[in-house]
Amino acid sequence: MLTKCLIVVGAGLALAAPAVNAQLEGSGRAVGSLTGITPVQHVQGTPSDAQVGLEVQAQLRQQVQVANFSSQIQHGVATLRGTAHTDAERLEAEQIASRINGVTRVENQIVVDAGRAAAVDNNHSDVDLSLEAAVRANLRSEPRLAAAGIDVTTRTNIVTLTGVVASNDDRELAGRLAAQTHEVAEVRNRLAVSGN
Repeated sequence: MLTKCLIVVGAGLALAAPAVNAQLEGSGRAVGSLTGITPVQHVQGTPSDAQVGLEVQAQLRQQVQVANFSSQIQHGVATLRGTAHTDAERLEAEQIASRINGVTRVENQIVVDAGRAAAVDNNHSDVDLSLEAAVRANLRSEPRLAAAGIDVTTRTNIVTLTGVVASNDDRELAGRLAAQTHEVAEVRNRLAVSGN
C-alpha cells in the first residue's frame, strides 16, 4: 500500500514525506517511479528566450546582410524573417542561428528576392547617410575629437567607428557621442589608440 505524499521539486531535487522515503528504502524504486513524475533539473546557465533572441539578433546583424531582418525565439525555436539577396545568405543566417546556445531549432522564413532587398538597402542607405552626417557632426562638436581621424560608417542604424585617437578616454568619448545621436541603434567602436 502506498501512502499519499507531497512532493516538492526545487533546485533539481525531489523531496518526499518520510513515510514514503521509509517505504522506498530497500525497494530500489525512486520517488519519480511511484508518482509518475520525472523531476526536471534546471540547468544553471541555460539562457532565456529573451537572451537567446538578443544573441541571434546581434550575431546575424553582424554577419549577414538580410533586409528587414527580424527574429522570434519561443521555447528555443528561432524563427527568422527578412529578405536576402541570395540563397547563400539565407542559408548562412540559418547556420549562424543554429550555432547559438539555447537555439534548439531554426525555422528559416527568410525569402530570397534580390530586387526587393536592394530596394530596402537603397532606402536604408539614404537614412544611413544622414545618420553618418549627424554622428560626424557630434564628433566634431567635441574639441578633443574634432581633429581626430575618425571614420564613420553606418548600415541599418548601426554605426561603426574606425581610425586612431589619442587616448582610451577619447575612444570612449567618441563611442558615447555616437550612441547619443538620434536613431543610432548600436555602436561598434573599433577605434585604435595611438601608441597601443
